[in-house]
Amino acid sequence: MSPSVNGRFLTLLVVLGLTAAGLAYLVSTRSTPPVSVPEERTWTVDSVRLEPGTFTPELSLLGTVQSSGLARITSRITADVLVTPLLGGTRVSKGTILMELDPTDAGAALRQREADVSELKAVIAEEKLRHRFDEDAMARENTLLELAQKSLARQKQLAKSNVSSQERVEAAEIALEQQQLSMNARQLSFSNHANRMIQFEARLTRAQALLEVARQDFSQTTLKAPFDGWITAVYPMPGSRVRLGDPLIELLADNTLEVAAQIPNSAVARLREALAQGQSVAAQTHLYGQTATLKLVRMAAKANDKTAGLDAYFAPDEANKLTLGKSLSIKISLPPLSDVYSLPVIALYGDETVYRIEGERLAPLTIQKLGRFQDAQGQDRIIFSSPDLKAGDEIILTQLPNAVSGLKVRRRS
Repeated sequence: MSPSVNGRFLTLLVVLGLTAAGLAYLVSTRSTPPVSVPEERTWTVDSVRLEPGTFTPELSLLGTVQSSGLARITSRITADVLVTPLLGGTRVSKGTILMELDPTDAGAALRQREADVSELKAVIAEEKLRHRFDEDAMARENTLLELAQKSLARQKQLAKSNVSSQERVEAAEIALEQQQLSMNARQLSFSNHANRMIQFEARLTRAQALLEVARQDFSQTTLKAPFDGWITAVYPMPGSRVRLGDPLIELLADNTLEVAAQIPNSAVARLREALAQGQSVAAQTHLYGQTATLKLVRMAAKANDKTAGLDAYFAPDEANKLTLGKSLSIKISLPPLSDVYSLPVIALYGDETVYRIEGERLAPLTIQKLGRFQDAQGQDRIIFSSPDLKAGDEIILTQLPNAVSGLKVRRRS
């Protein structure tokens, strides 16, 4: 290798060495940047402090308007319909004529029953007269019997003295036997009077009962309203022939409308206790743009056959605001609960969890829900209790998607 080549190679090595040394120096003398620690996120929440109070739970249920005073009047007789002056939807008062039926057949039956009663009364009067006659005749028959006995005794005495013949004695004996038979017949008639009277009185009672039925049947040829109310249906029209048991008119009595609603099992005990203690349980409903106020009047003693639930019945303050057969929503105010807490529904996580702020951290708590209601602003609120809560505890109202125990929060200013 030539001296010039060696010189260039050595120069290159020197340059590389110096470069490496410089780089090593720079690396060893550079400053170390500070390590960045990520800051924990803080969630901004709304909160409220708990205050115990008295709150009224509410239930929203579906009810049906029904009536215990809906009467379907049926025909008592077979007759032709003459007049139907009123139609369904008409308001009627007690005694208003609703329908007229042909009275011909019913009138004939009534007159026949009246004749039967008159006949039996005459038979009874005759029997009483016969009894008085028998009573008087008994005394006379007894006198004749005594005379026949004396006559026989006298003839026997005369026969012993050979003054009277045997034929006269036998004739006296025959007369005595005949009088005894007559006396027995009269006695039988007299003694059987009581039995005959019982028979006649029974027949009279039966005839009078049939007469009452005939009178009632005849009275129904002019059908009148049995109470104040509304006609809900008229079945036959004039000219129709109705038979026994055919429907004629359906009437709805005043003040008999009520709302039946199935009560959840959780509220049954409270409502029964309220009724037993005479507490008022109110409800409200809206129908045709009007508000109707209701009051719990009773609860069913038997579970509903279709749903196995228990029905409660609510009477309206104003009957005319309800319509029979209408389904409607009702809101029931249950008996108030004291010394419990209330929060907006939005504060609830899941079904039974709320979060309390402890320092700046969240702590989950399990509550016992007792009901819910709507406040004056229309906001849904829950009523609850919990042994782990006390007055002044701060509960968050904000729904956090990642709410867990220990999550750091700050209150919204």
